[in-house]
Amino acid sequence: MAMFSRRSLLAFVLVSNRLEGTLPARYNDKAIYQLLEDELDITQDSEAEKEPKARWPADGGGSSPETRRQLLQSLKAAKYLCGSPPSKLLSVERICMAHKLLMMGAVEEDGTLLAAGQLRTEPSHSGTGYVYPDAVTIPERLQQIVDDFNAAASAPNAVPTHLAAELLYRFVTLHPFQNGNGRMCRLLAAYAARAAGVPFMLHLSNGRSKACQHYQQVLRHADNHWRDTSRLQSFILECLHFQWQNAVAHAGLPIDTSDALC
Repeated sequence: MAMFSRRSLLAFVLVSNRLEGTLPARYNDKAIYQLLEDELDITQDSEAEKEPKARWPADGGGSSPETRRQLLQSLKAAKYLCGSPPSKLLSVERICMAHKLLMMGAVEEDGTLLAAGQLRTEPSHSGTGYVYPDAVTIPERLQQIVDDFNAAASAPNAVPTHLAAELLYRFVTLHPFQNGNGRMCRLLAAYAARAAGVPFMLHLSNGRSKACQHYQQVLRHADNHWRDTSRLQSFILECLHFQWQNAVAHAGLPIDTSDALC
């Protein structure tokens, strides 16, 4: 399980950036896995907060050095928040630190350096025109999300899929940072599952070729049905089932794993 947990960390980085659309087409999965595995052992926790020398576009793409830096920052953030069994208690400070590691060195389209780890202070809206909550309300709203999560995670009957879905959806619809919210909400979903006892990193792929479309569909369903996350929970359950199948196969037990990712 230790080896599978390690590989699930790499798979998380790959899948999250694929869902975000920040993987350049010229990079195949094998090359990305190798890049991340090479970095996993040489990246020391003491060096995690060092400002990267290379800048990289916040919306992904770019040259090989930029792509490498983007993936490395995702790996650092995942290790920080979920690399070992995390405490069930989340905090706004931990979220901001994870975002700082995730987006450190990123630049916006106009060339300005992204304020990694800092809550947004300006209005924001989605590509579809949805207006996110006013920036002045973010600190209070984010603290409420954290408090609600901590209460739910501490309950004896805490369900990983419910914790992950609620934290993911409430965070992404608050959109507390200027950029990186999609990648951050998936990192928080993985954190929620880990805090509830899942022994590996949850990545939002159900093993199907249209996993990205399925993910977008369940988010839109919640948008259109008064924030009902039931379909998002079902999708997360399917993703967990897929990963457990892979874990069993990794242990050498007989199971059909023809669609395994890792």
